[in-house]
Amino acid sequence: MSKPPKQTSYRPLDKHFSTKAIHCMFHPKNVGSKGVIPPINLSTTFHQDNFEQLQYFTYSRFNNPNREMLEKTLATLENGKYACCFSTGMAAIVMICNLVTPGEHILSLEDVYGGTHKYFSQYCPQHKVEVTFADLMVPDILQKNIKPNTKLVWLECLTNPMMRIIDIVTISKTVKKLNPNTLVVVDNSFLSPYLVKVLDLGAHISIGSLTKYIGGHSDLLMGVVVTNDENLHKTFFDYQAGYGATPSTLDCYLALRSVRSLAVRMKQHMCSANEIAKFLQSHPKIEKVLYPGKHFSIRKLLTRTIPFSMLYMTGFSTHPRHDLAEKQWSGCSGMLSFYIKGDASDTKKFLSKLKHVSTGLSYGGFESLIEVPMTMSHGATPKEIKEKQGITENFMRLSVGLEDTEDLISDLGQALDSIKK
Repeated sequence: MSKPPKQTSYRPLDKHFSTKAIHCMFHPKNVGSKGVIPPINLSTTFHQDNFEQLQYFTYSRFNNPNREMLEKTLATLENGKYACCFSTGMAAIVMICNLVTPGEHILSLEDVYGGTHKYFSQYCPQHKVEVTFADLMVPDILQKNIKPNTKLVWLECLTNPMMRIIDIVTISKTVKKLNPNTLVVVDNSFLSPYLVKVLDLGAHISIGSLTKYIGGHSDLLMGVVVTNDENLHKTFFDYQAGYGATPSTLDCYLALRSVRSLAVRMKQHMCSANEIAKFLQSHPKIEKVLYPGKHFSIRKLLTRTIPFSMLYMTGFSTHPRHDLAEKQWSGCSGMLSFYIKGDASDTKKFLSKLKHVSTGLSYGGFESLIEVPMTMSHGATPKEIKEKQGITENFMRLSVGLEDTEDLISDLGQALDSIKK
């Protein structure tokens, strides 16, 4: 007698996420005009009634009403106490690295984002900061590489672009036992606080590129750092003003606009990515699909015959660490990677035939984007490292957007069919 399909269950979603995203820090009654969206305050400076005792808002590099509203909202959504926004995701990375003094050490996941890898490998040595890249999926390797002078352990919820799932809970506990002074940093750009709250999993610092899923419209650049540590927050707050790496008021307004629709967007990203992963897995021109979820019926989900947090396996080849994803996440995003059967010329042919999917850097927007990590997002990563990780000329990363799922599948299908081999 055959066994019933294995029932899978992610961590429960934050039932009040959208309400907090929409109403945290703002109510129309508190605005003179009673407008239902916050006004944009473009002023760079603010009148002071008393030069001996300055008010909270003085100069926009130090603080701004729109930035404050965004930061407090993001902290709330991460289950954190404090958030600081910076002009870009890379600026946020650099600000965290400023916590490390000469002679100290950073232990990083080996297949980290290309921009992070470049900063760690090229710029940290200039500041006499040692960086070790290691396969932190293996507990023994973590223990062998952490040092008494290790200041940061750098992780990603889901690695970019190899889709490896990191055990944040175990690593955080291990780090705290081995060296209580070491800070665990987790890049949550690939999933967003809607699907995982890394501070709850033991991390000291959550970092995210708001340019991606939170921004969601490919029209702003920004990064955020969230923590529960007041002293760390004071340091990041000083960095905002001291380094001048603050986002514009308009970008803060746009990010706050976008975060309010994050929950509904993430559900659609996940549904479409799941169906596309299933389609690619079965296509004869596809060599391998890297997708962190399990296939489930999109119709069952959208018709609510099963809840979002209870998904059923129906035959899709599961990610080898999907059980770990279920323990840490509340679902998957729209990210997946795959290898086509072919070489660079086949990759070029495939990309040239796509109609609804654009070739470009970045991810997490409403539009579907595809890229070739070898020459794009990880172009600056040394060749030998790319070869070790499996980043080849026939390997692509796909950010599934909000187009109709059937249209995306049709587009990918006709482009794959153009490959004659």
